[in-house]
Amino acid sequence: MFHSDQGVQYRAIETLRWLRKKAITVSMSRKGNCWDNACSESFFAQYKKEWISNLGEVSRQEMTMQSRLYIDTYYNPVRRHGALGGVSPIDFELMN
Repeated sequence: MFHSDQGVQYRAIETLRWLRKKAITVSMSRKGNCWDNACSESFFAQYKKEWISNLGEVSRQEMTMQSRLYIDTYYNPVRRHGALGGVSPIDFELMN
């Protein structure tokens, strides 16, 4: 799934064509509703601040690997989330 705001670059015919060709579902926020994208915005802000800012320039393959590392070894098992009562997502699931 590819979720974005309604920015012109995301609504461009070439972008939409490429996404459909790859069988990627397109999801866009409703016009004028910033809350539709709040979770994604929060995640990527933290991802950039906590992980990406230290990488420098890397290949697409390296970025894919780093993204998986961030999610699998830090974001889900370690990073505490205020919305989850200060525990990691994995710990939260185990408690509930």
